[in-house]
Amino acid sequence: MSEKARRFGRLRAMDVVVLLVVVAAFAVGAHVLGFGPLSDSRAPAQRVDADVEVVEPRDAVPASEPVEMAIPALGLRADVDAEACPLEDGALDPPRLDTACFYVADDRPYSLPGTDVPDLSVLAGHAASGRDAVFNDLYDNAVEAFTVEKGDELLVRTRAGGDRWLVYEATDFHDIDKASLGGDGEVWGDGPMPGRMLTISCIQPRNPFAAATHNVIVGWTFAGLADAPAL
Repeated sequence: MSEKARRFGRLRAMDVVVLLVVVAAFAVGAHVLGFGPLSDSRAPAQRVDADVEVVEPRDAVPASEPVEMAIPALGLRADVDAEACPLEDGALDPPRLDTACFYVADDRPYSLPGTDVPDLSVLAGHAASGRDAVFNDLYDNAVEAFTVEKGDELLVRTRAGGDRWLVYEATDFHDIDKASLGGDGEVWGDGPMPGRMLTISCIQPRNPFAAATHNVIVGWTFAGLADAPAL
């Protein structure tokens, strides 16, 4: 190959690199400014009137894997993965965007959900900037506030429950950096917390290339049973 041809090849490669850098810069700028394919153009979650008739359990619902969840006040209904949430570098990492996952582990006391369980239960799900994700509507990034309100119901259908859905009411809300989450007593308690459910997600930064640094957690308390939500 001649020197001229080699020089031309190097220039063409540099042109491609420059073009990719320009495209990436434009994408990030568009995202930050609120337009373009990477912008978070989702409308804020619209709360709806939800009437959940909660009854005291006549018979116990044994602890078992959750298969579906719903938050009627947000119009949210989603499947729960059949397998427990995997961990990535010590953090929960749900495998899909459109489903939640439950978390239990041999070295943790957490329980599968039921009417009479020895400790708290955990559901985790993704929130994503500019994309649909199961827990997008739990927290409004634009105003930095929870969309879920105290007293809202979380309904969970389990394998053992059949048509009876476990009902939990929202009681407490936490915005915590990921490094501090594991040791926060207000979230996990200082001992067993039967009847408590946590939903865990993250605050997705507007920069699509940045990693999430904060978790958003809603604490819920078991309230009874209900029929399937009309969602």
